[in-house]
Amino acid sequence: MSKQSDFLSRIRKGALQFGIDLNDIQLEQFRIYMVEMLSWNERINLTTITEENEIAIKHFVDSISLFSVIGNQDLRVLDIGTGAGFPGIPLKIGRSTMKLTLMDSIRKKTDFLIHLRSVLGIEYDVLCMRAEDGARDPMLREAFDLVVSRAVAKMPVLAEYCLPYVAIGGQFVAMKAESVEEEVLEAKKAIRILGGADPVIHKIKLQEIDAVRSLVVIKKTGHTSEKYPRRAGLPEKKPLL
Repeated sequence: MSKQSDFLSRIRKGALQFGIDLNDIQLEQFRIYMVEMLSWNERINLTTITEENEIAIKHFVDSISLFSVIGNQDLRVLDIGTGAGFPGIPLKIGRSTMKLTLMDSIRKKTDFLIHLRSVLGIEYDVLCMRAEDGARDPMLREAFDLVVSRAVAKMPVLAEYCLPYVAIGGQFVAMKAESVEEEVLEAKKAIRILGGADPVIHKIKLQEIDAVRSLVVIKKTGHTSEKYPRRAGLPEKKPLL
């Protein structure tokens, strides 16, 4: 098996673990994604993971694992602090009918996402802004069925970034490492203040690397007060503990 065939095989096998059967067109999109990311990574910092098979599992399949908790319906999805497009773009490749918005505060990264959109031939919106600022836009506030974030901040801070964007009845899912219980416990007050229900932690095993991830799922049950999120930088300096 060639190196490239092995890369695609890992993605296909990993996606099947979470109920997603990728066709050849989708697999080719993942190949292009990897090539473009590594090319841009020589100029801007997009990823520290540069070995192809590690990209397949630790970026692509890890992102796809979200399908285990978000169901099959078409959703309005916001990915906050998306960086090189994780988990949002792998979700969009896996289910083209979702309406995806990617948000990051670093212009070079959003430039990459705009470029990638054209070479992959898929549709999504790209916003270059801080999460604290975007939530003041009435077109974005409580406008999404699903808000996701991967490796951005501690849970109390992340809740303040993300929950203001979630529509009532929707959910926020934080992608975390295996040991997340203490962090979630610290965030319970913030989650309650921001209109979220008690978090539910789902453990996900990535079989190819024998690793466990945590998906922290929080349903939005009440409106978020206009006081939140606080001005840029304050959630991180003074978390709602």
